[in-house]
Amino acid sequence: MKAAAFALLLLPLPAHATYMSDCIIEGVVTNTPVLELPNDADAEGPAFEFRVTGSKPPPDGARNDGDCRAFMDEVLAVTLPSGSAMPVQGDRLTLRLMEFDTEDIPRTRTFTLAPPAR
Repeated sequence: MKAAAFALLLLPLPAHATYMSDCIIEGVVTNTPVLELPNDADAEGPAFEFRVTGSKPPPDGARNDGDCRAFMDEVLAVTLPSGSAMPVQGDRLTLRLMEFDTEDIPRTRTFTLAPPAR
């Protein structure tokens, strides 16, 4: 039992977070840079608008996929971690979107670059 409790502490979730969805989204950069960032955005990373053209659960299936189809045809304000290169308008990207609910900030979204689907 102690090992299971310890393993839960190693998950990269925000404190007091409720996991909502984990999706691989594909799409096109529609506008860059975005000056108004969501409250939970990392102001040092590149920010841009992204139109989702494809969305599915990740291949590892490690978490509940939520309803990935809900992101289809949406335009999302995306902020990548600092140190990431700024894409240009028209770039096609594959991103991993993880969405959480926290006590302080509802609906926190994190984005990371993902390898393109094969």
